[in-house]
Amino acid sequence: MNIIFFLFLIIYPNSVKTLQEYSIEISVKEEQENGTIIIDLLSYIPTLTNSNGFLIKFVRPCQNLYIDNQNHNFIRSLKIDREEICPYEINCSLNCNLFLQKSKEEMKLIKLKINIEDINDNKAKFKRKFYSYELDENLSLNYHLQLEQAEDKDLFSKNFYSLNISSSFPFKLNYNEENHLLELILINKLDKNIKKYSFELIVNDNENEIDDKCSIELNILFNQQLNSYPPEFEFKSYKFIIYNFNQTFIGQVKIKNSKENNPVYYRLISSS
Repeated sequence: MNIIFFLFLIIYPNSVKTLQEYSIEISVKEEQENGTIIIDLLSYIPTLTNSNGFLIKFVRPCQNLYIDNQNHNFIRSLKIDREEICPYEINCSLNCNLFLQKSKEEMKLIKLKINIEDINDNKAKFKRKFYSYELDENLSLNYHLQLEQAEDKDLFSKNFYSLNISSSFPFKLNYNEENHLLELILINKLDKNIKKYSFELIVNDNENEIDDKCSIELNILFNQQLNSYPPEFEFKSYKFIIYNFNQTFIGQVKIKNSKENNPVYYRLISSS
């Protein structure tokens, strides 16, 4: 019926004597209970004293929204999960058009935009419970070891990291705000009598006590000579095109390493 009416409106525009258009923009928090009233049309359309006599319909089905069966001016929502509707977008919104038809001669068109606000409803999680790294005993002070961060589906939550260590530790934990990197920075020379450092990395978002934690092991490789010929990439620049955000493999880079037995460490640094 919706499509037929709008085709009728296009073909016979003079048959509609009154066509009023309204643009309404509202904001709602995600994870509202099912049946929550998100808008009362009477509050936004002064001339609509009641919905009696009006046929209220969505121009096309609108995700997670429905019209109240008893009070047609109430628009209610099913449970809205921002991370499900907009998994990759910073700004998340639903655009829904409704028409209120009293007769073929009188119609109101409502352009409704619903901004979905993020709430802290997810916990940060590490991909793994255990991480192991190999480090050369001859590391220089201020060496940076990049750590894998916990994943948090909540867009604007800020995660805080801390270390649980049981002995003297030559590194400090640092979060690089500019490049969004979580790092260990070497602040003291490695003790040649210590072959391994073990500790826990803890994450929370300042609203939960502990979201998650993982164990990290740093194995120190001894009798390694300083590499006078550092590894080089085959090319100075690489370009990868991502067609699907869910794909796990994006591309591959290769290096030329004259010291095959020496470990090679990689870091990704954001250019933005």
